[in-house]
Amino acid sequence: MGESTRSKRITPLQHLRKFSGLIAESAGTMLDSSFKAQEAVTAKTASIVAFVTIVHAVLAGAPVAMRKPGNLRDLLQALFEEVKEACRDEAEKRRLAQNKAFEEGLAPKPWKWNKTETASLSTRGIRAHRHAIEWICMHVPVFGWKPTLAILDPGDLDGKGRLDPTWTARIGKLFRALLAPCEASTLMIPVAYEVGVKDPFPFALDSETWRKTHEGCITKEKGGVEHIDPFHVGDLQLHVTVGEAPSGEVYEKGRILQQEAKDRSAYARSANTRAERDNTPADCQIREAIPQEDRRSK
Repeated sequence: MGESTRSKRITPLQHLRKFSGLIAESAGTMLDSSFKAQEAVTAKTASIVAFVTIVHAVLAGAPVAMRKPGNLRDLLQALFEEVKEACRDEAEKRRLAQNKAFEEGLAPKPWKWNKTETASLSTRGIRAHRHAIEWICMHVPVFGWKPTLAILDPGDLDGKGRLDPTWTARIGKLFRALLAPCEASTLMIPVAYEVGVKDPFPFALDSETWRKTHEGCITKEKGGVEHIDPFHVGDLQLHVTVGEAPSGEVYEKGRILQQEAKDRSAYARSANTRAERDNTPADCQIREAIPQEDRRSK
């Protein structure tokens, strides 16, 4: 009787041994990604601490004359520009040093960015704090010099090198100086109201550009009421009428909508993830970890 042509049944692990080299290479790449992601989080935390530290030090040592609103703005503007310039200088030094080390065979391939790209990327960290600097400038005349310094005092960091209180909490306090005038503004601005909706949300329009932006979509009734159709909100195409409303009222409704959307989105994301998991067949589900009793001995 001839030898059976049926292949010998092997286990998944036996099959995977044929790909051990590729698995090791892929794992190394994914490991690098995981570590770099964590390094990015750590770097961002260090960047925030560095920003708070330098701003607090500069303000704490500022002469009384520089604490006045106009002078304070000039001081913070100068600080912002000096940090940007220092970032550019340091980035260029590192770029040139890495290029030289690569040419001498002492380092891996250097940055792919040229001088202009390096200069732009180098200031991303400080540019992310531009609004915070503006809020500091607004906070002092409203809440006082000492309370502002107290918010910016880096103090003792937590076990992971983060600010305590967190930067988010500090930003929330600084933002109060801008929140009040935004909500109190009575300036009338053009807004769009969706037709056929009870208590429609006021979509703020740019008073200088909205007609040009929606050119070809604007019609006017005999009574003078203007319509925009279609009015694009993301992927939505709405039919709206144009009116006016106080800027503060529009701003407040916008903030409420932002928070509601954030809360609803988080809930929906959690519910959808659970539904997707529940509807994944058991024989297709991949366990998170090997049970302790099934772990292979090393």
